Amino acid sequence: MTNGSISAEQNGEWKEVHLSQGISLLSGHHVLAQFCNDHGIGTPYLTGPSDFPDGRIANTKYTTRPTTICKSGDILVTVKGSGVGSLAFADGSYCISRQLMAVRTTDWNSRFVYYLLASSSDRFSGAATGLIPGLSRSDLLELRLLLPSRSEQNAIAQALRDIDDLIASLDALIAKKRDIKQAAMQQLLTGKTRLPPFAKTSMVLSEIGELPEDWEVRTLASLGEPLIGLTYRPSDVRDTGTLVLRSSNVQDGNLSFENNVFVDPEAATRALVAEGDILICVRNGSRALIGKCAIIDARASGMAFGAFMAVFRSPHSAFLHHQFQSNTIQKQIHEHLGATINQITNASLRSFKVPFPKNPDERSAIVAILSDIGSELSALDDKVSKLRAVREGMMQQLLTGRIRLV
Repeated sequence: MTNGSISAEQNGEWKEVHLSQGISLLSGHHVLAQFCNDHGIGTPYLTGPSDFPDGRIANTKYTTRPTTICKSGDILVTVKGSGVGSLAFADGSYCISRQLMAVRTTDWNSRFVYYLLASSSDRFSGAATGLIPGLSRSDLLELRLLLPSRSEQNAIAQALRDIDDLIASLDALIAKKRDIKQAAMQQLLTGKTRLPPFAKTSMVLSEIGELPEDWEVRTLASLGEPLIGLTYRPSDVRDTGTLVLRSSNVQDGNLSFENNVFVDPEAATRALVAEGDILICVRNGSRALIGKCAIIDARASGMAFGAFMAVFRSPHSAFLHHQFQSNTIQKQIHEHLGATINQITNASLRSFKVPFPKNPDERSAIVAILSDIGSELSALDDKVSKLRAVREGMMQQLLTGRIRLV
């Protein structure tokens, strides 16, 4: 696997080698289901790329009958089935299934080799073919790499590991803040925790559980109106025009514009969003995505929304946007899903009930607290996105010798 931007002849300090010259390969083996568990008993067991999303091992399975054991520093390669070519860097000892092989370096910096293999998306193109994609031992052993000296390998690997560690720490902080936000929503949106200066009143039993006596239960029909999305034909799709907001445009409760479809503006006039609308996924092949939502801001005002989406328009949308993300509405959404069709109707949306503080100042205070947490999360997400872009640039420069580390 040589990189087209540099060759051994162009840089005498780097040399081209076959992967076979500095590694040993360990093939994984199948473990019978009767010897596997998810209770932490035995040896951690990796069965495929689902155990290492984004290259990070997130194992939840164990086996009491381990076979092939990889060790910390091995490079794990998916060699069979879905996700063939996916990589992970082992951070400990694991039993590995036959869907995986472990690359164990002998003379090279293993983390450098991992980054080098991961840097080229087409590293296994042509090899992973067939009805069931697969890589053989020879497919791996015959890969060609361009390597600098061991000291430069060490320096490059450390630089990339540092940024990976920073990204991982921020991802952990984001996950923690998401948990904090979810807990805050559960407390604040049900009145279990009251913000000053709003007095803590007695809790009374309502049709949706205990609520403060100065709150009420309201249906969404009494607070706003759901609107259906746009059905458009393939002939309406354009390279430019009016953007149609779809499920992919909602990520982690926010709008995303990375996967866009545009239609003829005349075809879109029936289903345009306005600032403050709540955009909701109401139909999808995945049940887990039903109910995910985002609030429409100035960037999206005037865009259209697709037929698998709905918009809820309300003067109380800032407060209701948080309620849509809460357990209260999410529970009702899943109760209304059909047995075979992953869909909630506008009639269902109108029937949903939410806890509602009578005092508008209290609603505003709750929105302010939850929005502040949301803003912190968005800022952290942006920071991680920028760091990932920096990491990508570093890999392109450092792993090709365009930039040298002294």
